[in-house]
Amino acid sequence: MTNNEKVKRKLAEEAGIILTRRGAEAYKKAKEIVLSEKIKCKTVQEAIRYFMQEWHDVKHPGLLSIACEAVGGDPSSVNDIGAALLFLLGSAHIHDDIIDQTKKKGGKPTLYGRYGRDIALLVGDAFLFEGLTLLHRFCEKLPEHKKMIIM
Repeated sequence: MTNNEKVKRKLAEEAGIILTRRGAEAYKKAKEIVLSEKIKCKTVQEAIRYFMQEWHDVKHPGLLSIACEAVGGDPSSVNDIGAALLFLLGSAHIHDDIIDQTKKKGGKPTLYGRYGRDIALLVGDAFLFEGLTLLHRFCEKLPEHKKMIIM
């Protein structure tokens, strides 16, 4: 490995650490929300728990936090919208796996691979609605002009 490749790898590792730290609170919030839901279907409940254990996307809310701070905002103020973003992204990942019929990623079963199309579709749809609901709730707290930009 060349020195340049080592530097790139080190920078990528450091960026990953920063994004993980900055996005952790939004992920924690999203996980708490979804795991506190009262779901009657045990299989769906189990599938949601499985997905949240296997899927740790903190990069996107981490980038949102950094962007907020870069324009002079309080990075912790976007944790709610980061959680909404995670549900929307999770929904997209699940639906993509269904469309592509991806049964494994990184050596582990996807939600589709482990629970099949129907359960994966239900969870993906639930995440979509949860993300849109959270985004709407967050936007209700904002001034009208900001609300319109986000929505």
